[in-house]
Amino acid sequence: MNDRASLQAELLLLCGKVRDHTLTPGDAARLDELLQADESARLLFVRYLSLVSLLESHGMGQRVAREQTEHREEIDHSLFEELAMLEDQAEAEVVEQTWAQRRSKTKKRQGRAGRNKQRTLVLLGAVVVCVIALAVFFVLRDKDSQSSVAEDPNQQARSISGGTEKPSTPKPLAPAEPVFVATLTAQYMAVWDGADMPIDTALLSGQRLSLVAGFAEITTRHNAVVLIEGPAQFELIDKDSAIYLETGKLVGFNSPESDQPLVVRALYGKAIAHGAELGVSAERKGMEVTVFSGNLSVQTPEGASRVLQANETVRMLLDIDRSVISLRERAINAYTRQLPTD
Repeated sequence: MNDRASLQAELLLLCGKVRDHTLTPGDAARLDELLQADESARLLFVRYLSLVSLLESHGMGQRVAREQTEHREEIDHSLFEELAMLEDQAEAEVVEQTWAQRRSKTKKRQGRAGRNKQRTLVLLGAVVVCVIALAVFFVLRDKDSQSSVAEDPNQQARSISGGTEKPSTPKPLAPAEPVFVATLTAQYMAVWDGADMPIDTALLSGQRLSLVAGFAEITTRHNAVVLIEGPAQFELIDKDSAIYLETGKLVGFNSPESDQPLVVRALYGKAIAHGAELGVSAERKGMEVTVFSGNLSVQTPEGASRVLQANETVRMLLDIDRSVISLRERAINAYTRQLPTD
């Protein structure tokens, strides 16, 4: 506070020098420094010069010069009062801005509090609705159970006597009955792994057969004829009346008039023949499909497919993690296309 009073006194002294035209270059530099540093000092300086100019414009400049000493204290006092008034106004503006900021923050806090209160009320309402819904559910369930007891006299009697009944053990589902798929229509020097199989034996879906040696001819229920050459392991599948050839060779023919294609599946793909004669050889590392007449399509498990014409051969092998179809110039395997006879 003492520093500010000394700065004000210094400013008034410099203003007096400006009025008396006795301002030195050093005083001018100091006055310029004070005016640039403080806005209230600039306002006081402007008003001081305005007052002096007003007095001189009324022809009172000489009087002011003569009565300089007498009126200096009055002018300085009025200027001090004006400066104090300016400072009070500045402080009042700062106080008003502070209160405005506080009022704004208070309104924001009140708004957030109101929104939080609304959310809380909504959540409480939801909880109440859930509780009521659960209560209604349990009441209705109890009524249903009571009505079922009333309708079942045996259960009502057990409830009255206080006896308990052991829950009944669910019966296991009966396995699906095998479906007729094909018939063993002929064979030549056939040796089966297990019991011998006579001609006209019905072959069922899911039946896995192992032909150790010889030949066996089977006819599917859709009149497709398949000649299997041992050693071979195969399984009859009800879906698509297909034959799953695990290992071995076969030759199959399906008439164009048949309503169902002949499907031969193996580990790395399948062949679908409709009105075609084909030979299939399956082993652990791949399968071979040869077309003797007609045309057919081959597919890999990944969905790749190819249409084959007569006298074309493909190999279906596993390449890293997927099966690939490779076209060959000729069949590697020799196929027996007719059942041998003595």
